[in-house]
Parts: sequence; C-alpha cells; structure tokens
Amino acid sequence: MSRRARLLRWVIGMSVVVALALTAVIAVRGAGGATRYGAPVGAGGAEVVELANIFADTTSYNGRRVVVSGRVGQVCQTSGCWITLTDGANQLFVQFYDFTVKVRPGARVRVQGTVRVINSAPYLVGEGLEVNG
Repeated sequence: MSRRARLLRWVIGMSVVVALALTAVIAVRGAGGATRYGAPVGAGGAEVVELANIFADTTSYNGRRVVVSGRVGQVCQTSGCWITLTDGANQLFVQFYDFTVKVRPGARVRVQGTVRVINSAPYLVGEGLEVNG
C-alpha cells in the first residue's frame, strides 16, 4: 500500500472516530438541553421523593431507590465523583461510583440512586444525574 493510500485510510479512520465521539456527546444532551450522566433518571421504578422526606424518616428510606431534585451545593474538585444536593433546608451527599460529573454549584439537577445511612445520616449512591440548568 502506498504512503498516500495509508494516509487517506488514516484520515478516514480518524474522521469516523471523531464522528462517533460527537454522536456520543450529542446523545448525552437530552430534550430541553438537559445533560445526563449514568443511568437514565426516572427509569427502573425509582420513587420520586422530596429531600425533606428522606431526612424526616431516614431509616424507612435506607436501601430504597429514589429520584430527588434540588440544586448542587458542592462538587468534588478532584474528579467530580460526588456532589451535595440541597433543597435550601437539607443537604444530601451524593456519591458516584460508575461515572464522574462536570456540574457547577447552583445547577438544578435530578438524581437517581439508592439511599444509604451511616451514623444516622443519609447519603445517596448515585446511579444517574440529569442537569437541567
């Protein structure tokens, strides 16, 4: 194979890689401009609850899959492996094990995950996150 043919083959191959990467990025952007990470939020029968309910009856939510909404308080500055979610009165720690997120404090989000309790304090093992603004 000539040098020109190899170069042409490489350019076509790289074009395909770039096109696939752009398609993956576009696929993450949902309707209305929402950005999604991890599993689809609201899928799999997770119960939609208010943060206040989790804090009011922590033990009954332990081990349950839920969807909660709020604003991002803090974000892991190292890798984006956790956030805090707040409704103004309550703050829930959300840990991501299967993905990392790039989200700014103050962004409005919905998070799906499983509630866990350590030392009487709830936290969420995040399965999916949807950023709405």
